[in-house]
Amino acid sequence: MEGAAFFYACLMERIPCLQIRTISNYIEDRNKGRWNVPLAIDNLNTIALNIIHHNYLALMQS
Repeated sequence: MEGAAFFYACLMERIPCLQIRTISNYIEDRNKGRWNVPLAIDNLNTIALNIIHHNYLALMQS
């Protein structure tokens, strides 16, 4: 839901945007003790760095 407002603001201002999300918990009763936020952050960082690296390489080849 947080992304919806961000995307709407970017759309209204015609600013390109991208949202990368990761999963920290399964759909179940709300039990924060079972959430794995550090793993979710690690996965998000890995994907973000891969995207940055891929785009950097593409930019260098053009």
